[in-house]
Amino acid sequence: MKPMATKARFSVILCVICSFTTGCGRRPRAAATADVPELSPHKRGVYRDINPRFSHDGRRIAFLRSTPDRKLQLWTANLDLTGSGSVMPAEVVSPDRQYGSDLARYSSPDTIAWSPSDRFIAFERADWFTFEDGDRIAGTCLWAYDTKRHRAVKLIGHPPHYPGNLYYFHNPQWSPDGKFIAFTGDGVNGQKRIFVHPLLHQSDNNPTPRFDYFDDSDWAAWKPEHAGCDAHVLTLRQAILREPFTPTTETMRIMSPGTIQPCAQIVRLPAKTFTETTGRLLNAHERITPRFGFLSWSPDGAKVVCTLTPSAREFNRYEIWIVGIVDAKMTRVSPVLPLSAGYIAPVWIDDEHIGALSPHGNRFDVVVLTLSTQEVRQIGTIGSSDCDWSQDRSKIVWADCRANDESDLSGSVHVNILNTGVRVSTHATKDNGALE
Repeated sequence: MKPMATKARFSVILCVICSFTTGCGRRPRAAATADVPELSPHKRGVYRDINPRFSHDGRRIAFLRSTPDRKLQLWTANLDLTGSGSVMPAEVVSPDRQYGSDLARYSSPDTIAWSPSDRFIAFERADWFTFEDGDRIAGTCLWAYDTKRHRAVKLIGHPPHYPGNLYYFHNPQWSPDGKFIAFTGDGVNGQKRIFVHPLLHQSDNNPTPRFDYFDDSDWAAWKPEHAGCDAHVLTLRQAILREPFTPTTETMRIMSPGTIQPCAQIVRLPAKTFTETTGRLLNAHERITPRFGFLSWSPDGAKVVCTLTPSAREFNRYEIWIVGIVDAKMTRVSPVLPLSAGYIAPVWIDDEHIGALSPHGNRFDVVVLTLSTQEVRQIGTIGSSDCDWSQDRSKIVWADCRANDESDLSGSVHVNILNTGVRVSTHATKDNGALE
């Protein structure tokens, strides 16, 4: 049955044109979206550059150029923000749903993603659905831009007569060898499932979600390839809701796609034991909804860092925890702070240090936490949480929240780079020809 919330408000027939070059160096043509209501015509010089992401080798930055007519365009630039240019046409990607690449959020973000070899950039495109009565909605599917052949290839879409309700595919995560891609499928009523899709010998219109009775899983993260494991290993969070008005139980799970090993539970955290487990005193009448987020493996593959909060929408209450994979031991690594502070978006710098963002008004302090001492050192401040750390952790690229005005007609890149003053060695990775 089609949910009432999915009915579109448009009736004009959409003509989809997807014409790609075959390595001649020309850009692919845009997909037409004729049944999207028009906004004011785009004025040159009015745009925002969002969703910046470093390539793994640290030499390039990919980002999306957003314009007031709701179009997004994939661009790349050199590390010094020169040599920039669009590599895809401007398209309406998500007309009925905000494209959310900020990290100040409780669920997996929309994002673009470089493949391990930096040859491909995964991104979202509109994917339209027509129902029996002729009504239409716009979902999203995943494509990849081939930086070598200068063309776009489809990664994952929906079948022609899609029977499910997960219309929005987003947050692509490449496996370390480039053979699998994990992503989140969202429904119009908040459903969330994790998909793991092999990029070889699998139809791009036949993705299969992992079994999820509760439809509340996200924040998938791959174990590093150099961490001493032959199999592909993925961790994710999943909430369990037995009845509509009962508190949720939050879990963290681990799975090995492509093997017979079942999805195993690492941690189980019922709402009623949140205070006992965390030692955090809460209001006696407060409704606790524990939630993990921002899962990321340690370099040695023995631990997962994450955020944990009793209230998903209050970012000043987020704490950073580490969970042991073998012993499931939970350890708070951020200091216990008053309600005016919190930590989000943790990343590993090395086995002893973690970088994170701390909300500070409309800005975000960039901090480094030392695990053995719980010392917090501020290394800078950035203007938004739409950001990315370079692979060697020496830089952070972030998008300005403000739109550029009409005085900028040069089309120059408007993202910002913060030098962190830290640096770690990186491990070389490569794709094994999954998209060749």
